[in-house]
Amino acid sequence: MTIGVDFFKKKTRMNIKEIGELTIIWHIWDISGQPYWKELRPAFYRGARGALVIYDIANFKSYENAFVWAREFVRNAGPYPIVLVGNKIDLRDEVEGCLTFDGGLRMADRISRELGVDVSYVETSALLGINIDDAFNELAKSIIRYVTIRKT
Repeated sequence: MTIGVDFFKKKTRMNIKEIGELTIIWHIWDISGQPYWKELRPAFYRGARGALVIYDIANFKSYENAFVWAREFVRNAGPYPIVLVGNKIDLRDEVEGCLTFDGGLRMADRISRELGVDVSYVETSALLGINIDDAFNELAKSIIRYVTIRKT
């Protein structure tokens, strides 16, 4: 659980067919979703051009909060792309009642329709390192598509 805000930097190299090889330096703000920090979060959205909205597949409340967090991002940063991330897929075999992949797709569709932003869905396990790079790569591609479309 994040208490307040954590900051990280991550460097990614990608090869985009239409552009070529890119090096992306991510400035990652891990912002706590707890209501206590709600008043501080908007300041951290300034300058953001995309977001990973992460929920715990074993925690229905975090799934419901994903829409609230996405709406908060769009209100404060603008209509930039979002990748909805269902995390902790390693718990599917251990915890009863985990949310399904289809449930994640439905939430991504809801966020996209109701907030008018590009939203894709990826499932990960931070514990096991599954699909972490995929989530960042999907966000990078979405941001590049957004910027390219807006310039034309």
